[in-house]
Amino acid sequence: MKADNVRILAYLRDTMADPGAFQKLESSLRDFHDFETGLAKLATSIDESIFPGAEWAEALETFLGHVQLTKIPSLCHMAGYLECCAQSQAGNPIQPALPELVRQMLDEYGFEGA
Repeated sequence: MKADNVRILAYLRDTMADPGAFQKLESSLRDFHDFETGLAKLATSIDESIFPGAEWAEALETFLGHVQLTKIPSLCHMAGYLECCAQSQAGNPIQPALPELVRQMLDEYGFEGA
């Protein structure tokens, strides 16, 4: 695994209070066929975001809790959806927490996955 991917996993682990929740999240992420490239995309999205890492970890959990894994074609698709949610708030002076925003977007628009 690339050093950057090890670093982003450590970053997500450190932002999550529950080690069991992190292990579940990591396992879900590793199940994607594009784990390496998807994790790199996720890291870039987090780096360029106004939202803190803890909110990204929770947003990943929120997304995975709302969308069946079989409907998510790749980690890159999921990271792209989360990035789009985050970018939608870039110009707003007051933003909802990223997990809440992801929940709202999924409820309102759903996830096509392709």
